[in-house]
Amino acid sequence: MAKRKAKGGDTAVEIGARQISVREEICSTSRACDTVVKQLRDDIIVRAVEQAIEDVAETVEHYGTIWLCGNGAGFCMAAEVAQQLATPSSRYERETRAAVLGANGAMSTTSYGKCGVEEALAAELRVNGRSGDSLWCFASDAGSQALLGAAAFARQDLKIPVVVFAPYPGTPLIRFATSKIRIQSSDDRDHTGFCAQSAHAFLARIMCNQIKRFARKVRNDANK
Repeated sequence: MAKRKAKGGDTAVEIGARQISVREEICSTSRACDTVVKQLRDDIIVRAVEQAIEDVAETVEHYGTIWLCGNGAGFCMAAEVAQQLATPSSRYERETRAAVLGANGAMSTTSYGKCGVEEALAAELRVNGRSGDSLWCFASDAGSQALLGAAAFARQDLKIPVVVFAPYPGTPLIRFATSKIRIQSSDDRDHTGFCAQSAHAFLARIMCNQIKRFARKVRNDANK
């Protein structure tokens, strides 16, 4: 991935003379509980997001597909991110290939019939996935066997990067991740994990912004 080091050593995508770092974007938020904000600004989270951006940007650079998947609210987040990535924001931005596992009704029904729900996403990835792709998972809970199967196939068979967003440190999905982002909420009032999910959505938006900037840079470099 073509990148430069901004002041302080943060990863940034070069846009003309302007460097927009991940840390700079993360520190622009305050719309979360104090526990979540503190985690967002932690160096471990910043570095994890930077690594995830590099993993996914490699896919953009090599014309691969960014596969997204999720369970529960994570599926909605995956669909939203795929829409953001696949929709160019200007004519100077190269189209990014992004698709959600499980969103293709015909493919999903066929997969369920042949191998069961637990292996359905992995089966879809087996048919359509290629080297040079990447997988981005949003785990709303710790027990999704479908996500686990997709991540295991992506790492062990396709050998592609796996980015995991998870609110629980013990999520089995983590062991297959090349980049893992874990935001937890310890606020007693946050019974549904709303703050953690909002923080994951915020970080996903930052990743989308950086990846789309990188896509514009790739297109500009190709036209020189």
